[in-house]
Amino acid sequence: MNKTKSIFVIIFLSSVLMMTGCTEQTAVKKIYQKDAVINYVDRTITYDGEVYIYEFAENKLKIVYPNGMVSVLANRDSFISIDWQYVETHKEDVKTVLELGYLHPNVIMYQILEATPNSVMPSSHYKQSPIGGLFVILFGSMLVFFPAHAWFLSYGWRYKDVNPSEVALVIHRFSGVIAIIIGIMIIAK
Repeated sequence: MNKTKSIFVIIFLSSVLMMTGCTEQTAVKKIYQKDAVINYVDRTITYDGEVYIYEFAENKLKIVYPNGMVSVLANRDSFISIDWQYVETHKEDVKTVLELGYLHPNVIMYQILEATPNSVMPSSHYKQSPIGGLFVILFGSMLVFFPAHAWFLSYGWRYKDVNPSEVALVIHRFSGVIAIIIGIMIIAK
């Protein structure tokens, strides 16, 4: 295996390792000078020793409070409304829930929406066209299999009687592999 191929294989394997790393599943935010731990996978917020559970459904955010009360925030014509639902065993009114020191639904909504959209929102909100993914894969394939032509289209036309260096070819191939991976990820979504 020559030096260029060795460098290409090392760069490819290290990029695969970096891309398969764990994504952040929790975040610690300050709410009223206290730490709140938001778990984006379990969809929970732990604040002041209490656990709030949230979920998304269509254009609604449902929050289950530690005492069993349920708050539903809905987007109605660009206006956020708050509806409270009572559990049969718990018929406390809203005032009592907030007097117990629980977080207001708007505060919870703000903290959740501050998160990365892909980790919070259902994946159906972020569908990409498979045609775009195919285009990215095609572009990446061109970079991998024809790096000299890609180099000429980007830089070579500026100079007369010049050939790309081995490093330039490796960089173009590496960029092509990254583009193919991104294209596959777009199609897979």
